[in-house]
Amino acid sequence: MSMVRQKLILTLLWWVWGLGLFALLAMISYQPAILGQDADAAWQWFLPNLTPTLMLVGAVAYVKRGGRAGAIEARGPLFLISLVVSIFYLLALTVAILSVFYSAEPLRTMRKSGLWLGPLQGLTASFLGIFFTQSAAKESNE
Repeated sequence: MSMVRQKLILTLLWWVWGLGLFALLAMISYQPAILGQDADAAWQWFLPNLTPTLMLVGAVAYVKRGGRAGAIEARGPLFLISLVVSIFYLLALTVAILSVFYSAEPLRTMRKSGLWLGPLQGLTASFLGIFFTQSAAKESNE
């Protein structure tokens, strides 16, 4: 599989899933029985958990648009690791958001999930950064 295709897969994964989570939280925000008057606190928790990595992937996709399609074959397992870690992180974030339906204190539950989401996001962003910079270096060498 070419690196261009791999980048497209990772970019679509992050943007489609990320926008889905935005829509989900927006719907939850309009349910006063779930978050009460504290919907803004839910967004203050959510945005730092998604937007840094989403913007990283989006920015790299924008900068590298129009590259040589399919010209470079990927080497090594870095794409697969990046994909698996991304899916795991996005799934963990989804579970954290959906946990508001099963908690008596939804905001406290969301905040508590930051204990494991923060390090996991750092790991995910690191793998994505390495993958995208490695593929950029290969493209410039060939």
